[in-house]
Amino acid sequence: GTAGYDGIACPATSTCYAVGFAPGTKNEAALVEAWNGSRWSLMTVPNPVSTSDDRLSGAAAATTTSCVVVGNYENESGVGKVIAEKLSGTTWSVQSGANAAGARLSELQAVACASANYCIAVGESVTGSNPEKTLGEIWNGTSWKLTTTLNAG
Repeated sequence: GTAGYDGIACPATSTCYAVGFAPGTKNEAALVEAWNGSRWSLMTVPNPVSTSDDRLSGAAAATTTSCVVVGNYENESGVGKVIAEKLSGTTWSVQSGANAAGARLSELQAVACASANYCIAVGESVTGSNPEKTLGEIWNGTSWKLTTTLNAG
């Protein structure tokens, strides 16, 4: 199957986290690999729904043991939902990301973190047959909340 990287975060010269996709149960599974300064190793990362199409696109690391990754997955009804996962130490856990109301697709493509308790993620959403719109979310250390974004043009 196919695999690829879509994003990377390096909080230190001997610590990087690359994110993307790998062959999965349906089409793609979320992928995170860690760089230790000399080699890559596969990290175990949970997929929100085991039979979905999952992909990680963005990564941000505040420290070598604190990283946030974002992307999207397809639920059982074929609706695209956001993925947000957080690394604490060596364990990844799924966070409840916010999805645009009524959207058939919500996805996060990039994330930046000022600290372990403050991140902003951006991407897009699609509702009905409308064109794509910008999507923004803020992590406050406890939960992701939608933030108002501008849609130029």
